[in-house]
Amino acid sequence: MTGTPAGSANRRAGRRRALRGVAVVRLAGDAPKEAIAYDLGEDGLSLVCARPISPGTVGEVSLDVPLAGETFTLTVGVRVVYSSYLGAQGFKVGAVFTHVDEAVARAVHVFVFG
Repeated sequence: MTGTPAGSANRRAGRRRALRGVAVVRLAGDAPKEAIAYDLGEDGLSLVCARPISPGTVGEVSLDVPLAGETFTLTVGVRVVYSSYLGAQGFKVGAVFTHVDEAVARAVHVFVFG
């Protein structure tokens, strides 16, 4: 039998680009927390967080993205789709966008595709 094992397929809908910078995560009923933005795509992003965030959790993420020699601050609505233990680094958390305004969508596209 050939193919990929169940659950191992890449669930991403689109291209991602590496991004290593500070992000601020705001979840309902919780104080803002810093995380490290790991990568960014048109459909979502992944972060490295000190603590896990349960799948299905909704909130907002803000981060700075370098564009044409300047910094563009993105703020997007997100829904967490996975949280995986990385070890000493913390937890890798994947999230899909739930709300992205037009200017942010353009900036993400330029960042991802150049």
